[in-house]
Parts: sequence; C-alpha cells; structure tokens
Amino acid sequence: MNHSRRRLLGVVPAVFAAAAFPELAISAEAGDTPELPRGKFQSLINASFRVEFKAGGSRWFTLLSVGEMPFKSTIYRSYPVMPRHLKIPLSPVTESFILEFQSLGEALSQGTYVFQHPSLGRTPLFIVPSGNSTYTATINRLVKNSSGSL
Repeated sequence: MNHSRRRLLGVVPAVFAAAAFPELAISAEAGDTPELPRGKFQSLINASFRVEFKAGGSRWFTLLSVGEMPFKSTIYRSYPVMPRHLKIPLSPVTESFILEFQSLGEALSQGTYVFQHPSLGRTPLFIVPSGNSTYTATINRLVKNSSGSL
C-alpha cells in the first residue's frame, strides 16, 4: 500500500464531511439504499433476484431463507465521532438477520453485488459463498423509531 501525507490530507476532508452529513455519505452506487426490513425479505422466500456484476453481466439468485443471527448484536455509541443531529439513543434498536441465496453456475467471490427485485428495487448486498452454490448476506441495521430518527 502506498501511504503518504498528501493522500492522508486528501482523505481527511471526506471523512469529516461524511461525519457531518451521513445521510449524504451513506449511499450505494446503485442509488438510494432501501431500509431492508426483515418482513420484506420474509415475503420473498423462493423469489428470484437478478444480480448484476461490475463487469456488466448478471445472474439469477433465489432467496432460500431468512434466518436469525446466532447472537444479538450490540452497538456502541462513540461520543466524539457521532454527529449530534442523528439523535441516536444510548441503546438503539437494531434488526439483524441472515439471507441465504442459491445460484447455479460458476462460484462468485465474496463481495458487494446489486440485487434487483420489483418490490425492493436495486439493493446492494455483500454476499459470502457459504457452500454448494449458496451465498449468505448479513443484514444488521438501525431501526427508526416512530419520530423518524434512529
């Protein structure tokens, strides 16, 4: 890796901008990322998703299951880094679950791929090969409360 003072000084403003305006910084190359609630995926078991590759190709994946996380995730608040306008409570509510997909053909390496479905739109997911033509995606997200804040 090539580390230099010039490169560091080029990255620091972007980090501060992302901390100040996270709603602008947290977006995917496929457009705005939907909230991805578990219930939406639960209703799509056995549905087909078109998955796009960066090289331009695509393949069909089938959602096999929506599972529980083997442990409850914990989020720790970092006071100096967390922008105050996000209003994240000391004990935020999270939703965590695992998606199991199957796809035939040559095995894909782990990475982020854009999944497309008519009811979800374009959704980038990080998948990991987990066995015989199966892939796993882990969703761990903050849940908005009724006031709309995290």
